[in-house]
Amino acid sequence: MGFITFISLVVPLYFGEYGSNCKYDAITPILITSAVFFVFGLPLYYTFRKSDSTNFKSAMVTTALAWIIVPAIGSIPLILIPYNKETLFHMSPLSAFFESMSGWTGTGLTIVDKENFIPYTLQFWRTIIQWIGGIGVIVLTLSILARLVQVHSYFIKVRLVIKKHIRLLFQRFVLYGGYLFCIL
Repeated sequence: MGFITFISLVVPLYFGEYGSNCKYDAITPILITSAVFFVFGLPLYYTFRKSDSTNFKSAMVTTALAWIIVPAIGSIPLILIPYNKETLFHMSPLSAFFESMSGWTGTGLTIVDKENFIPYTLQFWRTIIQWIGGIGVIVLTLSILARLVQVHSYFIKVRLVIKKHIRLLFQRFVLYGGYLFCIL
């Protein structure tokens, strides 16, 4: 997540949403968010990358915690960057957490009433977390289905097909997302 957040720096740099060019700074909140993702993510990655496979209960607890922690970190730009570039109003932490959670879960619900006043950086941030959240929900569902199917040896072929579809879905999602990003 830290890398994807870091890539988001392209937007404020391109649209000049920083320094004396703008009334607000969008680079610092993105850098803070990226740093927080790295600070939490890298130690966890290096600690558990060679660990044994987890049991079902541990996987569910990890997933549940991730679905609370990731939106909390993802709400940092929503709190620090004003959601209205005309009035420079900032979201409350609860509103920002709601926005972030709706993005990471793929629902895309919003509390912003005038979306045309949202800075480009926040529009991109909301879009990227909805994009990742959308594929995350699909992969999580297919992973649970694959886990449930694992119980019966007859369904081993079904499990392999599900894994194949997860890979294909991810490849197409990245391909189409990259293509649309280049067009925009």
